[in-house]
Amino acid sequence: MECLKLLDEKGPWHYVILQQNHDVVIRTNLELKRIFRVLNGSNDVQITKCAPSLYNQSMRWDAESLGVFSGNTRISFKIARFSQVDSSAATQRRDYEFDTSVSE
Repeated sequence: MECLKLLDEKGPWHYVILQQNHDVVIRTNLELKRIFRVLNGSNDVQITKCAPSLYNQSMRWDAESLGVFSGNTRISFKIARFSQVDSSAATQRRDYEFDTSVSE
């Protein structure tokens, strides 16, 4: 979310599109504005199963093996699971502001 903090400093915005490294926007600004108007405040999130060629399948992808939690943690390793997915999202500013106010 650090990139959104930087975006906040640039001025007002209503929606942001979060993409993977290789994604390209194929719509014009006008088309995007129309799409966001139709969304009427809803977020648009897409999650698809990641192609096996994009991650190391021989690794263990659980929180403990990845060393996500350091030291003594109250979070159970049994409930913390990772998924290999590709994701993209169009999110409203108010949802970003809510998320950052809750996490701080």
